[in-house]
Amino acid sequence: MTEVLPKSPVEEQLPVYIVSLKKVADQYKRWMSLFPTMRPFFAIKCFPDQRILTMMRDLGAGFDCASAGEIDLALSLGIQPSSIVFANTLKSPYHIKHAMDVGVHLMASDSLEEMEKIARIYPGAGVLLRIVACDKEGKYQFSSKFGADEDIVEPILRRCLSLPISIEGVSFHLGPGGCNYQTFSEAVRHAIGIVKLARGMGHTQAKILDVGGGMVDNDSINEVARGFADVLAEPGCPPDLVCMSEPGRWFCSGCLTLAAPVIATRFRRGRHSIHIAEGAYGMFSNIVWKKHEIDPAAVVPLGKETAPRLPEPADVWGPSCDSLDWVCKDIALPRMAVGDWLVFPDMGHYSYVAATEFNGFRRGRIVYADDAQAVLRALPRADL
Repeated sequence: MTEVLPKSPVEEQLPVYIVSLKKVADQYKRWMSLFPTMRPFFAIKCFPDQRILTMMRDLGAGFDCASAGEIDLALSLGIQPSSIVFANTLKSPYHIKHAMDVGVHLMASDSLEEMEKIARIYPGAGVLLRIVACDKEGKYQFSSKFGADEDIVEPILRRCLSLPISIEGVSFHLGPGGCNYQTFSEAVRHAIGIVKLARGMGHTQAKILDVGGGMVDNDSINEVARGFADVLAEPGCPPDLVCMSEPGRWFCSGCLTLAAPVIATRFRRGRHSIHIAEGAYGMFSNIVWKKHEIDPAAVVPLGKETAPRLPEPADVWGPSCDSLDWVCKDIALPRMAVGDWLVFPDMGHYSYVAATEFNGFRRGRIVYADDAQAVLRALPRADL
């Protein structure tokens, strides 16, 4: 049996995670202004915080769940089963049965084998056929793991006519960085074509278009929204099409400001090493997985913003014994001391959810505040 380390009895200055619920709400309103006919199903995996989920529920969002655990979290917050899509295309049979038991009707699949498994365990389920979309411009190629290739779409649809499940639409996912006017428009147009194909084959309930997630709030999003509207306005688009999406980072990117205390400093091999109480096994795991990079210019040495920078480069490291545990390198910083704080703005998505307590280093605490600066000004200096 694996032993679990007890909580450290040491009183210490832990990192602080400042979450702005207003930022999340503003992003929801912005989404609805860009895509007024598309209901977002928030990807819980991005930031499964109860206060965020509750607020998203109250705003009218649905929820993208990948497991029985995420489904139960949503249900525990009063989210209705009809507002949940079980979007993982390859599911444990026990999780499929659990979805049936709690009344979650809609799920996704991208293979004949999975369709047959769903039909065996959950007859009557509604299924979205997830197809491959061109994601070569995306930061991650989701098509390497997910999606039915074009040559198997029709055979899957034909086989499903004899299964006790209902094909209710089509989904795809371009992934972060993969959305622009052309790629998104082509993906939407292709998916609508598959919806029409399914209807023509006898899947009369096929009316959902799920465009996935990965949208990033940058200059391209307006073009993406225009492309979506243009395709829906094309002749032949089904007038009863129901549009949905599965964004996560859109809502949570930038909703969190992280403040981490400096626990050690040294000068080694011509470089300054700044060690903080947060690292790659905590809130910065995205760096290891290449899903996020820290902009050195955005890092704030709290209380020393205007202090002169040292001539030598500095590297910021996490607290663990692993040499891979680094946060950012080649950053210009003033002279830092133990007890100082480094602040990292514009975090939130896929950070807290992936943080561990590797090596016995505890996670910090969440503070909900829309004015991060007020919280930062009140942080005590950790002197020993």
